[in-house]
Amino acid sequence: MKRLRNDNTPDDFKSQSNVSDTRNTNKYRTGRVTCNPFLNFMRDMRKNSRGMTITQMAVKGADIWKKMDFDAKQPYCLLAKQARSAIKKSSRRKGRKKRRRGSRFRTRSRARSHSRSRKRSRSRRSRSRSRRKSRRRN
Repeated sequence: MKRLRNDNTPDDFKSQSNVSDTRNTNKYRTGRVTCNPFLNFMRDMRKNSRGMTITQMAVKGADIWKKMDFDAKQPYCLLAKQARSAIKKSSRRKGRKKRRRGSRFRTRSRARSHSRSRKRSRSRRSRSRSRRKSRRRN
């Protein structure tokens, strides 16, 4: 078998691939507004601090959040409250109902009792069969 020759050097591959460019743009996704005030704060932190690694950003953001006073955290708490109310409104619109669990999804205790009753009925059947056989012999 002939081996394929590769005339490209590692530098050629670096110039051809655009993978690193796409990774850098996706690295700092800001995300959506959540029900958690800290995550909303981190979303702003990601917007403002480019050039840091994700780990550094998380550590720095946590330190800043701990040192923030109640008034500084209020805008993020309001965003979280608005997100909660938006979620409630959307679930009302859809008219979601709680699912009923079918017989397939029994709780553990009900499943056990069901299997016990099966075992009992089987043992009763076998007892009655053995009684019939013994009566026939006599």
